[in-house]
Amino acid sequence: MSEANEQDRLRVVQIPVRALLLRATPRAAATPVRAYVSRTAHTRSCKPPCTLAHPRIDTTAATAQYSSIPETDTRYEEGDVVATPDGRGVVAAVLTSEFEFPTGEGEDDENVTAVDASDAQPAYVVGLGPETIGSAVYRASVLETSDLEDDDATQSTAGDGDAEALTPIVNDDVTGLDDLPEGWDRDSVLEFWSSIGGSWESCVEEMTDELGEDRAKANCSAMKDEVMRTQRWRNRF
Repeated sequence: MSEANEQDRLRVVQIPVRALLLRATPRAAATPVRAYVSRTAHTRSCKPPCTLAHPRIDTTAATAQYSSIPETDTRYEEGDVVATPDGRGVVAAVLTSEFEFPTGEGEDDENVTAVDASDAQPAYVVGLGPETIGSAVYRASVLETSDLEDDDATQSTAGDGDAEALTPIVNDDVTGLDDLPEGWDRDSVLEFWSSIGGSWESCVEEMTDELGEDRAKANCSAMKDEVMRTQRWRNRF
């Protein structure tokens, strides 16, 4: 390979930071809630100019990993807005090994449901709203891409064959919103959770510059409590 081609292959590409931050833009910041979301959702620790090396990517391993997955099954990521048999929601976790999902009240073993999951057949934990409040676990085959802001978006996949959740819906009495900014409600939390990538780690990263690390962790834990409608996700996934 010539020196010119090698330099071209390993060229450094300038990536607009803001274009990497959000897959879904929250509603216009017409309220203090959405103004807060808009401000914190665009915070990154990266200082300009932010650059990413762009080497050639070997896709052999990825191709082998997903070769056993039915072509009809769509892959979803944390933060994706989806329609479920129980209404719309935000993917709050993508799990690829067996885990226990909280169902009934209390911490006892009889109050959890064991869920099988693998790389070939992930389990998707979805925080539900606004049609249903709570969270449950689903397979990709019963989910469909949706939108929290579009009234014409698919709201439910109920009636599509055997579409149903793998677990009962959990909806504990949580007080997560008590620690969140004034004016926040469940819809605000779901919109924000989607906008920052749908994970506790990404939430903390986004909010640390605004609130400091300790307050960011506390607020993000409270928000995930509210997304899940239970605190019993902690130490589980």
